[in-house]
Amino acid sequence: GDDGWPNATDIVRLVICGDTFFREKIAYNISGKIFSDAQQANLSISMHETDSFLAQLALTVPIDLMPGDSDPSNHMIPQQPIKSVFFPKATFVDSIHFCSNPHEALVGECLLLGTSGQNIDNLDQYTNQFKATNGSESTKSW
Repeated sequence: GDDGWPNATDIVRLVICGDTFFREKIAYNISGKIFSDAQQANLSISMHETDSFLAQLALTVPIDLMPGDSDPSNHMIPQQPIKSVFFPKATFVDSIHFCSNPHEALVGECLLLGTSGQNIDNLDQYTNQFKATNGSESTKSW
């Protein structure tokens, strides 16, 4: 816009980088994620609300939806796309794309490559000199 801030009409694509439904610590065992009863109830409500929201939003802007650590997808990278069955309303909107994690997209002439951040979280957790605030910048030079 005239004030230096972009207008909503300047947005050409929305990429949601994981943890779509909620961001809570998830327990794991050998067979995958373990959700508590409370987390399962919250996930069900959140999934319904997110489906409605994305179905409406995707009518105005294309959306790439990438899974994250707390989403119903496999927990090892690369993560497969979240199954469309979790989005009974949004599935019927052509401009929503269920993507893998990591995800590569061409937006105009700009090639984007992104993750939902598990790799940055792991580096932060297991190294002493890594800070998540500038860690993603450091990974470009490694």
